[in-house]
Amino acid sequence: MSDSEPTLRPRPDPTWRAIACGGFHCVALRDDGRVVTWGDRRRGQRRDAPTDAAGPYVAIACGRSHSVALRDDGRVVVWGSDEHDERADAPTDAGPYVGIACGFHHSLALRHDGHVITFGGNSLYQRRDSPTDAGYTWRSRVGFFTASRFAPTAAS
Repeated sequence: MSDSEPTLRPRPDPTWRAIACGGFHCVALRDDGRVVTWGDRRRGQRRDAPTDAAGPYVAIACGRSHSVALRDDGRVVVWGSDEHDERADAPTDAGPYVGIACGFHHSLALRHDGHVITFGGNSLYQRRDSPTDAGYTWRSRVGFFTASRFAPTAAS
């Protein structure tokens, strides 16, 4: 390597645990449990993003214009756009939850007992026809489908 070529060195601080990209925004999780967001704000992607006092966090995920984080106490936090009900029906119980994921306008949260909770937009039936036999719980908004329609049935 010649003296004129740059040398890449890792920065000692901050260190990052996880990164995620949404439609036009990004979220990063620092090793100290703080969440950092950047990018576009036009669709509310960064509205109500967590502050340092609300953590620490252990996981992050991004949808098109919303984001989800998992706190170290097992609670789920959702922020960003609600234009397409991205934040609708988000879990408010203590769970505890152990995993999270985001789709375009919807999200999933995995409870410690193995149940999957889905929330957010359902305009294209993103939350329909899920694996009810695997302990899936579907939280429905008035005017959409009811959870009883997807209740598990006995095998014939």
